[in-house]
Amino acid sequence: MRDDGDSTQRLDVPEDGSTIEIDSPEGPVEHAPDRVPPAIRRWLDEGWLEVIQAAALAFLVLLVAGSVLILAAKLNFPSIGTGGDLLDALNAIVMAGLAILGVPVVFEDVSVAVLPLGALVGAGWGIAWAVRTTITPPEGDARRLVTHGARLAIPFALLCWLAALIFRFRGGHPVAANAGAAFILAAFWGALFGALGTLQTRRSLRAWAKVAWDAFKARRPIHQHGVAGAGLTLTIVTVAATGALLLWIIISLARDAPGRYFGAGDAAAYIVYLVAMLPNAVTAVTAIAFGSGVDVGARLNLAGDLVGPVREYSLWTWGTGDPPAVAYALIVIPVVACVAGGFFARRRAADNAPMAVVLLTMSGVVTVVLSLIALLAKMRLAGIGRGGGYVAVAPDVVVLFVAGFLASGVLGALGWKLAEMDAILAKLGGRRA
Repeated sequence: MRDDGDSTQRLDVPEDGSTIEIDSPEGPVEHAPDRVPPAIRRWLDEGWLEVIQAAALAFLVLLVAGSVLILAAKLNFPSIGTGGDLLDALNAIVMAGLAILGVPVVFEDVSVAVLPLGALVGAGWGIAWAVRTTITPPEGDARRLVTHGARLAIPFALLCWLAALIFRFRGGHPVAANAGAAFILAAFWGALFGALGTLQTRRSLRAWAKVAWDAFKARRPIHQHGVAGAGLTLTIVTVAATGALLLWIIISLARDAPGRYFGAGDAAAYIVYLVAMLPNAVTAVTAIAFGSGVDVGARLNLAGDLVGPVREYSLWTWGTGDPPAVAYALIVIPVVACVAGGFFARRRAADNAPMAVVLLTMSGVVTVVLSLIALLAKMRLAGIGRGGGYVAVAPDVVVLFVAGFLASGVLGALGWKLAEMDAILAKLGGRRA
């Protein structure tokens, strides 16, 4: 109750949800209480409406990425989709977008799966942007931001699951994305990219990486040198393998001369393919450089069995014959990268730093990263080239794991010793001066 002399206002809040009256000079005024159920009010206060909006925008980003792939396929194969309507085009775009997440596309009894890492990174950047521009970041530390953004997984997975069930070809030869896989994979990638999006509302990913690196250095002062050496090794491997791949593509195009079958549409399509699949192809080159094999050939999933001729390409064998002499030049990539990594780690470490601990850390990081990317980069593609059929490109992850660990360890030790010799020679040169 409040008394202002001329007027008196009395506010009684009933518990039964009825209206309340306010006595004022103008007479009684009725006020209706908030009738939103407490559960929904709490749901809105927690920001779930923003999460749903972000999921819808993220799904739109996925459709844009899928439309780019379908457009590239249309440019490369103009006969695709002839006689189709707008619904057929939308079905294809949705399935292409889901395929970017690694969702298998089923052609009757044939399952075709691929995780185009380049396209996935592009779509992931778009999903993070959708979260960053839609969701209001909560107060708190990085863990609070991550859990808040990871909630994108729920509505995003439901959208992708419904899209896989609805958008499919139901004619005489049915084609559809696997709905169960769509739900699981969309939930995983939605949580990951959603968390990255909310982290970017506070600071850039580079700034977060610096914070994490500074914390790691404070807690693991010895292991940081091995991680730094591994970072340099992986950087050199990536740059060199990319250069070797692009050089091989240029030489192949110049030698084979596509002629009248190769036009502007084909060129644009191949650029899209290259961007979408570049990390996968670079991983295959890296696997061969480390001595691992890469299986290439027709490999179909029929009733759970993988059938079809598959050729193994490695430095020990090249399909059905011996590898070309120029392929052995790829050995230079791991040699230079691992030696440089060990050299760099020794130059950063203190004089009494244990070589075994630093190099084991370096080898472990290099091996895990290469093996994980090779596992994700396995390709199950359809229609590569004109009339190519179904093709698989799959690095041998087990051999790559063993070869990567041994190469980075032994060659890293060589780089370590070279750095020590360089330091000794520098000291001798200083004394003579």
